[in-house]
Amino acid sequence: MPTSAEVFLLVKKYLNMENLTVLDCSETCENAIQIQILTENKEQHQVTFVTRQFINYFQLEYQEEEKYPSFGSTLIPCYFKKGNLYIPEEFNVLIQLKSFNLDEIKLVLKTLAKCHAESIYLEEKNSGKCNLIDEYPRLQKTNKILESYLFKTLNSLIDLLPEDKLTHQEFKHNLTTIITEIINKENQFRKVLCHGYLSDDTILFKCKNEIPVECKFMNFNQQHYNLPIYDVLHFIYMVTNMEFRKEYLNELLEFYYNCLKINLYKKDLNIENILPLEQDFEASINYILPLIKLQTTCIRLVQYLKPELQKKCFEDTQLFINTFKNDEEYKQSVMSHLKDLRNIVINPGLTLEDIYRVIKNKIGDQKCSLLNYELIPIGEVSGFFGEHKKLKIKIHVNNETQTLNFFVKFTPKGEAQKSIADDCGSFYKENFFYRHFVPMVRKFGATIINECTVPCYFTRLNDVLVFEDLNICNYGILNHRQPLDFEVVEIVVKQMAKLHASSIILEEKMSEQTKTKFYLKEQYRDGLEESFFTRKENHQGGISMKISIEGIPDQIDLSPDDGSILSNGEFKKKIEKIYERVYELAKPSEEFRNTLCHGDPWVNNILVQKVDGKPTDAKLIDFQLMRYCPPAQDLLGFIYLTTNRKFRHNHLDEILEIYYKEFSRSLEINGFDPEKIYSRDVFRKSIEYMRPQAVGQTVIYYHICVTNPELMADYTADEAKMRQIFLEDRRDFVAEMYDRDPIYKERNREAIEDLRDICAKYF
Repeated sequence: MPTSAEVFLLVKKYLNMENLTVLDCSETCENAIQIQILTENKEQHQVTFVTRQFINYFQLEYQEEEKYPSFGSTLIPCYFKKGNLYIPEEFNVLIQLKSFNLDEIKLVLKTLAKCHAESIYLEEKNSGKCNLIDEYPRLQKTNKILESYLFKTLNSLIDLLPEDKLTHQEFKHNLTTIITEIINKENQFRKVLCHGYLSDDTILFKCKNEIPVECKFMNFNQQHYNLPIYDVLHFIYMVTNMEFRKEYLNELLEFYYNCLKINLYKKDLNIENILPLEQDFEASINYILPLIKLQTTCIRLVQYLKPELQKKCFEDTQLFINTFKNDEEYKQSVMSHLKDLRNIVINPGLTLEDIYRVIKNKIGDQKCSLLNYELIPIGEVSGFFGEHKKLKIKIHVNNETQTLNFFVKFTPKGEAQKSIADDCGSFYKENFFYRHFVPMVRKFGATIINECTVPCYFTRLNDVLVFEDLNICNYGILNHRQPLDFEVVEIVVKQMAKLHASSIILEEKMSEQTKTKFYLKEQYRDGLEESFFTRKENHQGGISMKISIEGIPDQIDLSPDDGSILSNGEFKKKIEKIYERVYELAKPSEEFRNTLCHGDPWVNNILVQKVDGKPTDAKLIDFQLMRYCPPAQDLLGFIYLTTNRKFRHNHLDEILEIYYKEFSRSLEINGFDPEKIYSRDVFRKSIEYMRPQAVGQTVIYYHICVTNPELMADYTADEAKMRQIFLEDRRDFVAEMYDRDPIYKERNREAIEDLRDICAKYF
């Protein structure tokens, strides 16, 4: 209790009144004091204050409020400090809520964003030299959830579950492994000073006409340095249920981020330089969510108990077990959390919240119930720079049960593939394509983009993409070792024409809208940066190309030169010069109009639909190697990668004409004159201009693209071998494939002969 003189100063500060008399001061209950006063007008008043005890570094906010006044604006005002005793705002003015509606949650998140912005500002105001964790090292706390009594209790309850796909031991072990990795893993996400335990009993509200209009935080005994999303998710999961989050979680996360953005902007700070939306904020949600769910589950184990049992529960784990066995309501409440944790273990990579987003993006705002979902591994290797799975989601909608089928692509597991994919920005590019480019094209009414691409329902940068599974509609990948026939090539080049036309339509529409020339490469440089033909130091994609080119002279020696236009010796002398041109032609052209190009149009990146054995449609997939070049580069790249010399001799001109007609038609139906944008003459010139690049690229890509899957399996299963052929030396691999695989030998020899012809003609 404060002394009489201290009470007088407390009331004087609170009421901002000089002439008053303290009549009485008494403790009315634990942590509360009631004060009777007499004003100079002889009026009696009663005020009640709550008292709080803080220890050591948990006083940080109030200390920092003195150094940086705005930092404490999100806290309950403090009118008295003495040692560890703090007396904040009058108790009667503030109320607690036991349940929260959407607006009240947003009010808390708005306040929380302001608090986090202040923490960031403290560090940024001195050019990042100030780091709160350095000034207050005890705020660096290791999460102890796995050592807690409640986690041990949770493991006991897991033992009571029926075993399905996972044994009890596997469930517990895998869950512990996931959480341990989160706790121990060094991450690069921005951290702030977090409250640590926002819930209904640590937030007080001020109301106007019985509606909360302001909130303040209290009880900072769990305060620590952590990701801002930790506070956000912890609060949301503490005060909402699964049905509420299904409807509003994404809206709340977006609301918080925008509030943080506004608060930082007021301090002349750009959130994209501090906590970029896709690279950091969204990635941090997925990173921390399993830990939040585990912590919430452990807390709920107690909260779901009847009040009389809550007081005894920390004395005996058996109490939880008995209640779980005998109280059906308690069991069902806990089971919903255990089921969610089980899904984290069984289906790593996609959370329940991700699944809800996939469903909403697929069926819109239709009300539905999620019955179950499952990620199913795909047996065969279908991509070098991604791990592929099928996703089946069973829902109840419109009074019937439906199964939704999706194709899921995760980042690659192998270190060699992952290092190349990371340096090439493969998943960044694909995320850009589906999350930004396609919606922008659709916004301007160019629906042709929908005709040539697969619907994508969910993306998370550098992590995962979820697509419509078109296999159920008779789409599939053709044999990558066999040249395509005319009917398939015709369909594909028409779809490629739509992709390239979409790029031009977007640039033209944006130029009209902004009244200035708009070029995709200038606005989205990272999304269209060259992935392979680069000379950046230590760039893994560039290294892979370098070792490929270094092996071409040896590959030439595997082909006879009898009667050739160039001898092998003369041919090898020209390799360096032609690949100098290949590198240059992979850059945006200064002579011809550039478009967004697929960059890797081989057979495995094209889905072809067949009906009664005949091709009827095609979709382009796997936009991981996009570049910004004349469309002829993509077109020729596809033709050389997927057909043989005989086909090109017989049909090349016809295929080029088919492409250009579809390209022109796509521009015309969207209001543009193709002759003004890309005339037929200019297009034909660009074909000749880009031919060396397409041929040179094909020779390199064929080293991998036409391999026998059975032979390749020996390499994909061995990390050292994969590193050898992708990043160290490919010559022995190519020679081995020539010896063991006649198809590989034939297709590669044809590519070498095309390169020989190009060298003779152009160099």
